[in-house]
Amino acid sequence: MIQLSKKPPKGVVDPLALASELWPHITFYKKQKQILYSIWDNDETVVPAGNELGKDFIGGAATVLFFLSRHPCRVCTSSATDYHLDVLWAEINRFIQESKYPLNYNQGGPLIIGHRSIKKVVNGSVCPISKVTGIVPAPGKEAALQGFHVDSTDGIPRNLWICDEASGANDAMYRVASGWAKRMYIFGNPWSCSNFFYRAVEGHLETKDPGGDIRREGRPGFYRRVISICAEDSPNVRLGMIRASKGLDVGDPCLLPGVKGYWDYKKHRQLWDAQDQCVKLDGRFYRGKEVMLFPDEYLKMAADRADKLMKEHGVNRKGRTIGVDPAEGGDSTVWTVADSLGLIHQTGMKTPDTTEIVDKTLSLMREFAVSAENVLFDRGGGGYEHACQMRKMGYNVRTVGFGESVMPELKRGLTPLEQRKLQKEEQYAYCNRRAEMYGVLSHAVNPIRRGDEKMLVYGIPRTMTDLVAQLRVIPKLTDPEGRLWLPPKHKSPKTDNAKTKTMHELIGHSPDEADSAVLAYYGIIRKTFKARAGVI
Repeated sequence: MIQLSKKPPKGVVDPLALASELWPHITFYKKQKQILYSIWDNDETVVPAGNELGKDFIGGAATVLFFLSRHPCRVCTSSATDYHLDVLWAEINRFIQESKYPLNYNQGGPLIIGHRSIKKVVNGSVCPISKVTGIVPAPGKEAALQGFHVDSTDGIPRNLWICDEASGANDAMYRVASGWAKRMYIFGNPWSCSNFFYRAVEGHLETKDPGGDIRREGRPGFYRRVISICAEDSPNVRLGMIRASKGLDVGDPCLLPGVKGYWDYKKHRQLWDAQDQCVKLDGRFYRGKEVMLFPDEYLKMAADRADKLMKEHGVNRKGRTIGVDPAEGGDSTVWTVADSLGLIHQTGMKTPDTTEIVDKTLSLMREFAVSAENVLFDRGGGGYEHACQMRKMGYNVRTVGFGESVMPELKRGLTPLEQRKLQKEEQYAYCNRRAEMYGVLSHAVNPIRRGDEKMLVYGIPRTMTDLVAQLRVIPKLTDPEGRLWLPPKHKSPKTDNAKTKTMHELIGHSPDEADSAVLAYYGIIRKTFKARAGVI
């Protein structure tokens, strides 16, 4: 539980004390108080929140309180769209209008109010530095967020960036604002995104950012404080739940107007689908089967299956295939050993001496008793050359091109007509070989599609942390024809301006472990798996 600050920065009034003076008729509930104190005390305050929980309301209060509590001061407010910024400014104006003491200059107060603009009158003159501004920068024009720096010689933060509907904001906005903002309030519904808002909550592999709170080094407070707000945080919902649990008449509990009501909460729990409940009630990023290729719940089941296989078979399981993703550029070469039940072993290393790739492959073949024809190399990144070298040594390994089209191999026992039908179905299910390989592994960990086979999913050990972290961020995407497709691995001239993130951008680096794993599984099912349109 967060302990609320009792000693605000020297020279700065306590935000709740000032709020109680200005708006004695307004009550802030617990999470809102925590947010106000966090904005005062911490560098970044990130708030993923559900609907009707007062996130814009507290944004309006924070804007006014911050601007009044220090001088000089600059506040920049921004949002994903003009409409959403108007919602925030409606709250700002509401707090100005409802103040017990006049704040509008026309009524004797210190604030000159304009359209998405506030200036401050100090000692009878308009301060040339202090301002509150609302900006929705056009794509490529994020530099509009510059110009809010304020010098401070006493350690008091004098500028604030407020970012509303943060799931729709781009990284360039954060990059510009972080250059000057001493305080940030970043908030919104956690809709699917991969930007700074998502990374602050969920983490980022490339930067080793675990997500969540990050404490300051050597002094109190946080560089980043993440405060989630869910529907159950609403005082109205909490009161209704308490009454219901005690068997009392719930009635229509309303401790705090304007915040999620108990009966609306009950209705939405019944009528909204899993994604809407997760985002709009629980205030969490949704990672379910509708939007993710490898949902968290399926990866957990795959990890549980791997644990069970370890208990049943121990560490002496023989492998059936090995997937090899050779190093490309500064990436690592990764090997994955698998059998028909699950992944067994994964290892990776830098291989500036490429002869080590063949040596390591041969070593793993001996260790896990895998025959050469069940070793699969990614044809790119030098894989074809390594495969040729091993073939010259008498090891007839296989190669797979991730970018090639889906051209099913002939299946014994099928008539030409059946073969043509199967090939057509496979080509309609996936855009290319990469999509197919990731798609069939996704199918293998999906318990819903296993019929009455005791919901046995393919085992993926939880100890393969890099692999699991890579799989869990891959979105489920389809082309206009309904075929599964994956984002490109790296930027290219064709994708430089694409809105969809590349695999490298989603993961933070090359998906070496994931590519190796799907190769290994693909080697197992390739001769028997019959892709069907709509399996993903």
